[in-house]
Amino acid sequence: MKNFKGKVFLITGASSGLGKALSYKIAENGGYLLLGSRRKEILNEIKKDIEKKFSIKVLTTYLDVSDERSVKNFIGTALENFDSIDCLINNAGIGLYGRVENVSLSDYEKLFNINVKGIFLMTKEAIPYMKNQGRGIIVNISSLAGYVSTPIITLYASSKFAVRGLTDGLRRELKSYGIKVIGVYPGPFESNFFDNAVKTEEGIRIKRRKFFFSTSEKVADKIIKGIKKGKKNIFIKPDWKIIAKLHDNLTFLFDLILSSEKYSKNLRD
Repeated sequence: MKNFKGKVFLITGASSGLGKALSYKIAENGGYLLLGSRRKEILNEIKKDIEKKFSIKVLTTYLDVSDERSVKNFIGTALENFDSIDCLINNAGIGLYGRVENVSLSDYEKLFNINVKGIFLMTKEAIPYMKNQGRGIIVNISSLAGYVSTPIITLYASSKFAVRGLTDGLRRELKSYGIKVIGVYPGPFESNFFDNAVKTEEGIRIKRRKFFFSTSEKVADKIIKGIKKGKKNIFIKPDWKIIAKLHDNLTFLFDLILSSEKYSKNLRD
């Protein structure tokens, strides 16, 4: 999709961070928007600002991606107000820090309900309409953690590995219907993701090394360019793609580094 003008984009988790940045970038490129989030009042503020700046059609609705009824309502809103669903961006997600033995079942279920079940429900609802159109794009926001799992974020990484598997399978499953599926694998970037993540142990944090961090706006720019170029996988920095490839071929080295006491201490204050 080289031209966004007049195309309809559905974005989940659009009230902050990457979802919000993508909303503005797509509007700047002339795309129409349906924005979903549990924070409807914030979405309405974003809607007013985007309409004022870019004079394009923006709709908002409450969305809990883990709830089937809410997802059906979201897709229904798109069909009632637009002629097509050109691109679905599955961006909603949460983080979780903690060793596996310290994670409660409820936190585990919350993580997978949003990060994995949410994408399943959204995609399941959108696919029939995209098939009927004979075209469409599904963008799944995974993570570099979907390639490399590390201590403390083990379960979060597991959810993102699941997103990666879902993305690769969907790409092959839907290709003959004219539907493209794109996986996005960001490394760390500035957002409220870290502040909102579930933390199961006192004193745990992930060190934010500025050298490795991008901004939400830069990540959004890369995703926009990747959609326009029809990429299958989008890595925000070339380094992340290299790391992902190295991990598959030098797993023993990553085991050595990521299992070390020094690495473990770096995760704590």
